[in-house]
Amino acid sequence: SKFQKSACFDESNFGALTSFNNADFNSKLSFKRCKFFGAVDFSINDKNHEKFGGAISFDNSVFSGPVSFNGRKFADTTSFFKCNFAEVPTFHSCELNQDTSFEGSVFPPATGSEEAARAYRTLKLAFSKQQAIREEQRFFRLEMEEETLRETGLKRLLFQAYKTFSDYGFSITRPLKYGGLAVLVLTALY
Repeated sequence: SKFQKSACFDESNFGALTSFNNADFNSKLSFKRCKFFGAVDFSINDKNHEKFGGAISFDNSVFSGPVSFNGRKFADTTSFFKCNFAEVPTFHSCELNQDTSFEGSVFPPATGSEEAARAYRTLKLAFSKQQAIREEQRFFRLEMEEETLRETGLKRLLFQAYKTFSDYGFSITRPLKYGGLAVLVLTALY
């Protein structure tokens, strides 16, 4: 499929399998408030059609199944504002535009899946490349949640302590709070 001018699918409902695989989008694209009830494939296998040429909005959309954007190049503003993902979306081999946002989006609870950890790592690295610290940290936390559940024994306990005592290294107040509490308890014991 080729979409040469703006394409608007706002408030559409898509069934068990939605495939825009290798679709050529050369202009503005809108999927606001859509509901995808099954698997969604926006991936690309054909290098001649790898770009989303215009601004894209998936704002307030719900993805009830797996969604793949593998291989795509996002050439313009891309918004996933307040999207709800039932499964971790995949963006392997993608190039994200610097104006890509997942602000307010909800991702599934961690399951310990290696695939989910890799998907979050891919997004973390994409935002790291752009030096988008807030988004990078968000996907690092999600990756660490998956990694924590993948580990067993003492290693899992260390991951859980890392989360509890420092929010995976992102909290300044937690180490101070727990450190101060430890000093008080040890002083009382002494």
